[in-house]
Amino acid sequence: MKQTKLYSVKNVDMLFASQKICGSLRDNQPELVVIRTNWTMDYVEDLEERITDAIHNYLGLDRFNALRNATQNLYQIITPAWRDLSFIRTQIKADFGAESEFILKELGLGNYTKASRNNQQQVCTLLMVFRRGMSDELKTRIEAKGTNPALIERIKNYGMAVIESNNEQEKMKQTSKALSYEAREALNDIYKDIISICKIAASYYKDDPVKKELFIFSKVTRRLGQSSNAQSPLVNE
Repeated sequence: MKQTKLYSVKNVDMLFASQKICGSLRDNQPELVVIRTNWTMDYVEDLEERITDAIHNYLGLDRFNALRNATQNLYQIITPAWRDLSFIRTQIKADFGAESEFILKELGLGNYTKASRNNQQQVCTLLMVFRRGMSDELKTRIEAKGTNPALIERIKNYGMAVIESNNEQEKMKQTSKALSYEAREALNDIYKDIISICKIAASYYKDDPVKKELFIFSKVTRRLGQSSNAQSPLVNE
């Protein structure tokens, strides 16, 4: 009998997000156990163990660790990259006046203000477009105005790191083997428990937006650089 997948994201994405949400449950357990008495530390540790077992048994630990490292590398890039993009954008606007609009568009920074530093995919896209758009000629013109060449090279290097990390992530995700009935059931059970936690904790933290976002599955996956094209019927924000 075929076991239906209950979530719309990839298996590895679901486990990444579940691990993150379980960590948030651990961090807030002393407060949350008051409203949900079965959320003991034993419960948290059991859920963590189930997620870890799923990683070992159904994804392959080495592949998961490599994917996690690639994702963490992207996390480390995002904040300094966003700062550098903002700084060079300011300099180009100051140095080139009316022409800056064309230059910024060429570098993918025309819609910079519509992007969010909290959206990893948007920042990565900006970096890749910047790398493609920064020709030698344009680089020379910008440097001639006083912009430090090291700033430009640093942003270009961020773009290359994004490309390499994205390629590595996609390659590993696509090598995932088909899951057995037992594996699918185990992953579905983890997902159902995580979504139950999300519903209750997000409701409890409705007046605390920062903590509430820790328990919204779709937002956790987006922060991790993953995407879900269609929201599962079990997800309730």
